[in-house]
Amino acid sequence: MKEVALILETTSVLVDTIKSTSIYTEFQSALEDLKRYPELKALADEFRAQKFLAYHSLKGQVSFADFADLEEKRVALADYPQIERYLNAEVALCRVLQEVESYLTSGMCFD
Repeated sequence: MKEVALILETTSVLVDTIKSTSIYTEFQSALEDLKRYPELKALADEFRAQKFLAYHSLKGQVSFADFADLEEKRVALADYPQIERYLNAEVALCRVLQEVESYLTSGMCFD
């Protein structure tokens, strides 16, 4: 149990480090700004849910038609600066988290 506690304590430092980055603070700022416009937040959330389902229900194999539909919706959302800022900030934060996950798993041997 001590080992798990040490891992969680170290992970907490990682979380705090990520939270102190400009990438995370921009994400939080964009989110708070978007929350001031509930109708825009709903549009962004709907797009995010559709994108998530498209990528995860087909195991990452998005059809051209589905991809084109998502891209069309994304372009339409770009007309709203609050949504554009939020989605871009979310992507930037997710890339950081993906890099961290990749770094962690590359250091483990799962043979």
